[in-house]
Amino acid sequence: MVNNIGGALAKFSSGGKPLSPAPLGFNGQGINGVGWGTGMSEDKVWVGTFNKTVGVFDLHGNPLGPVTFGPEVGELQGFGTAPNGDVWVADNTKNHMIRFPNGDHTKPEVIEVPGLTNPFGVAVDQQNRVWVTSSEGNKLTIFSGDDPTKDVHQIPVAIGQRG
Repeated sequence: MVNNIGGALAKFSSGGKPLSPAPLGFNGQGINGVGWGTGMSEDKVWVGTFNKTVGVFDLHGNPLGPVTFGPEVGELQGFGTAPNGDVWVADNTKNHMIRFPNGDHTKPEVIEVPGLTNPFGVAVDQQNRVWVTSSEGNKLTIFSGDDPTKDVHQIPVAIGQRG
């Protein structure tokens, strides 16, 4: 497991005034090594970490998680929220995706997507297609959020795409 400098969530007003507790922000879920992995759904803030944990907060900073996983999960990176409410997170070191159906942080599903390697950035379009970049490969992977194992497309791009 990677040992990092910790991590927390900071909240600011639209004018830049800090609204989270000083000096460390919102935490309390054992999150460690927050990097690219932050996202929002309709009613939650999601934080992925290098220590196999997803921190979940309500919109006021109250902890709802953490969501922890077993050895099948590695370092978590980008989040994407689908129009149907599903939340997706990229598992960069274990080459799969994790879906939280309807944004329910208590029901994570590990999803194996054919050909997916080093997933990093995630976006979901209005047709519920999930677009995933690769931090080490040279493919942009696109798949249906309704059935991630079928109709998978890969587009060659420059190597090491993050966002």
